[in-house]
Amino acid sequence: MTKIDRKKKRHRRKKIRMIMIFIVMVYMGFRFIPVLYASNSDTMTLDYGTIEKLVKTKGIIVRDEKVYKSQIAGSIERYIDEGQRAGAGIKISSIVQSLHDDGLEKRIESIDNKIEKLKEGNISKKLFKRDISKNTNDISGIVEEIRDSTINEEYDKLSELKSILAVKSDKQMKLTGEKGIVKETINRLSKEKENLLKKLNDTQDIYYSQIPGVISYKIDGLENIYTPQGILDITPDKFNYIEGDAIDNSTIETVKYGHPIYKIINNYEWYLMVKIDNEYEKDIETKKSFLISFGTEKKPIKGKVVKVNNGKDHMVVIFKFNEEFNDYYDKRYMDVTIILNRSQGLKVPNSAIDHRNGIKGVYTKNVSNLIKFRPIEIVAEDDKYAIVKEGYIIKEKTEGEVDKIQTLLLYDQIIIDSDEVREMDVVN
Repeated sequence: MTKIDRKKKRHRRKKIRMIMIFIVMVYMGFRFIPVLYASNSDTMTLDYGTIEKLVKTKGIIVRDEKVYKSQIAGSIERYIDEGQRAGAGIKISSIVQSLHDDGLEKRIESIDNKIEKLKEGNISKKLFKRDISKNTNDISGIVEEIRDSTINEEYDKLSELKSILAVKSDKQMKLTGEKGIVKETINRLSKEKENLLKKLNDTQDIYYSQIPGVISYKIDGLENIYTPQGILDITPDKFNYIEGDAIDNSTIETVKYGHPIYKIINNYEWYLMVKIDNEYEKDIETKKSFLISFGTEKKPIKGKVVKVNNGKDHMVVIFKFNEEFNDYYDKRYMDVTIILNRSQGLKVPNSAIDHRNGIKGVYTKNVSNLIKFRPIEIVAEDDKYAIVKEGYIIKEKTEGEVDKIQTLLLYDQIIIDSDEVREMDVVN
């Protein structure tokens, strides 16, 4: 090979190297520019989540409850604690008039003790032990004489002895308490007790539970206004919050005639009445029961819809509950949150959703940091997030054919802000 040929060959190699370097630089440039463009795009890993459609309002708690009032004026005593359940016929409270003799109950108790002691089998024998012993010996002697007189046929003497025996036997019964002194004493004490009880009952009024239920001394005066039967016909225009005169009778020591003293509540079921916008009408109609949380309580409880009264712009919904009664038996007005719908699935932020040619989707990042657009099908959404279908979206085509379009999967990496990227970008 001549020197000229070798020179031409080196020139060709150099030219090829330059072309290769140029190609690599161009390629790196195309790779580098998108990286600069999208390197600040934040991503997130898809995971399952929940979206709830809620309506927050203020509700009225309604119970089946009956208030009992004082029939006399005086000092009050309670026998059942607040919030305790009592069966029918249980002594709940008593009211004693101010003119009541405080010593009556003590005198009655003393008489009961005396009667009890007198009724003991050996009380008379202890009191008349000597007399009983002498009289027993006399009776034994007379019985022996009667036996001898019968054998000897001394009939005149026999008649006299029988009369004496009858007297001795009657005396013995009196001494042993079978009749006579002890019995007369018991009768006298019983009559005295009866008179004292009559006098006591004339100054004391005792209240027993007529029906079983939970006893409460907290009365707001709305028990006869908000009733399970009465609320069924309340329409939105009649719905209002009435200020009650709340009284806690558990600390009151004296009452006047007609003063509410306690109430008995049916603890098997209770109700909630709310007024909400008509925009939720379809949500209410689609289900028979809903989860509802009260106040700041985190645990919602299930309430069954028993009545819906529609108005022009609002509707009154009445729910029935049969659990967690003890937490709300003394509440009337409460802030409530009704969970109209709860959807679970892949949860994406609304900022990640973009529209391309009328199709909703998000941008995903694969293992090569390459951005791709994935169509999505939204199951539920709120103002911040959406729940989307996982796996494939089934699209029906003509002639009965279907098209399976890949969508999102668990743990996919998606771009949080769809405005920051384009498909086929490369991100770090």
